[in-house]
Amino acid sequence: MPKSNMKFPMRVVNHGDYSTMEIVISDEVKGMFNHVASRKVSKAPHYPPPVNKRSHSESLALQQESREDTMVLSLLARMGMEKQQQSLQDHISSPPSPLISHISPHYSPYTPPPSIPTNLHFRRTKLLKRIKEFSPLLEAVKIRLDPFMQKLMVEDEREYDGLTIRVPKEVRDYLFTFHERFEDLYQNLEEKGHKLTNKQWRELKGALKKIGGISLVNLEDRLLEICKEFVALEPTLP
Repeated sequence: MPKSNMKFPMRVVNHGDYSTMEIVISDEVKGMFNHVASRKVSKAPHYPPPVNKRSHSESLALQQESREDTMVLSLLARMGMEKQQQSLQDHISSPPSPLISHISPHYSPYTPPPSIPTNLHFRRTKLLKRIKEFSPLLEAVKIRLDPFMQKLMVEDEREYDGLTIRVPKEVRDYLFTFHERFEDLYQNLEEKGHKLTNKQWRELKGALKKIGGISLVNLEDRLLEICKEFVALEPTLP
């Protein structure tokens, strides 16, 4: 940095027990640095005031409209306040509605649920599977027994009319009793199946096998023979 040729006078200042050296700056030197860190103050722009180009009559008309608008707004506000006050008075003077009307508009009196039936039983899975297994077997046997039992009913009618019969009455009574028991089991297997023991299920399966093994071919001519075979097998139903 180049050295300046400017020289500053110095003087010694005594401060009690010690002395210091001070540099004396003249007014000329101070003037050389007056422009440093100076800030120029910018003036705010000057805008001329707006010129009102409306005529005096137009200004009076606008003032009149403004006053009318203020009056209308004041009237509407007063009417709204009066309506609110009237609604509040009507609400206070009217008897309070029951609480239940606020809870549900379609309220119906409480009806307690029915009591648990005393004969309620849970179904065992094993019995449900057996019922599902035996249902088609009973259906197949019923299809075989229906035409056979119709022939026996014809024998009953012939006996009633005094005609010759081929199947004795005691055999027919045995077969009718068996068929009645079978129909009851077929119609109510869903209910009765849950009360059958393992032994009774085995008896039912054996009886269905025996009936399925009887040949019903040429039923009209072999009716007595088929009845004797049926009785000899002695199928047992639970």
